[in-house]
Amino acid sequence: ARNRIGNHVGTKDFGLDFCYRGWAVKLYWQNFIEDITGVGFRNAMDGIWGISIGQPNQWKLNYEFIHTYTYYVPFEERLALDDYFNNSVYRSGWTYKGYVLGTPLITSPVLLADTLIGRKLTNNRVIAHHAAASYTIGRLSLIVQYIYSRNYGNSEVISTLTSPMIQHNIALQAYITEIFPGLSLKTMIAYDKGELLGNRWGFNLSLSYRVEKLF
Repeated sequence: ARNRIGNHVGTKDFGLDFCYRGWAVKLYWQNFIEDITGVGFRNAMDGIWGISIGQPNQWKLNYEFIHTYTYYVPFEERLALDDYFNNSVYRSGWTYKGYVLGTPLITSPVLLADTLIGRKLTNNRVIAHHAAASYTIGRLSLIVQYIYSRNYGNSEVISTLTSPMIQHNIALQAYITEIFPGLSLKTMIAYDKGELLGNRWGFNLSLSYRVEKLF
């Protein structure tokens, strides 16, 4: 890709909302702009394609298709790949302390055991499916999320990743508001399984208290 010095980024965001008798449907497409291919539509497949349907404040279903793997033919008339979130000038690309400033499916260097902070991103070619469902009843809200991804490394011929690497991620979240006046509880349990990040569990528990009047 022909990156300009400084490498500006952006996105094209299109959406369609439809509401009828308590039902809400949304279709959306977000397309990356990081080099000259993103200015037009030569990388039109790349980005996020999504649909959500539900009844506000009750339940919601959401599906997203994430794609960053488009081949394109630049002015030199040779087949090439976009190199998202990397930069030809700044070695660490679009990261902060080893974490990518954007979608978590572009793997942050700090999460890969064989990659050091400040190194080039080695996994920015991804094809993934994300599904989520939420349900609210009274003060309780539940959210379940699942991601299946195929990870192909980066645009260089030599990569530290074996292509493709399959990864599964699942998370369950629960929110309870007003356990006591002003006090809310949030908890989440998550599981990762696959060749990219390995197998690991995570758990989070937090309490928050809302103060309405200080004086």
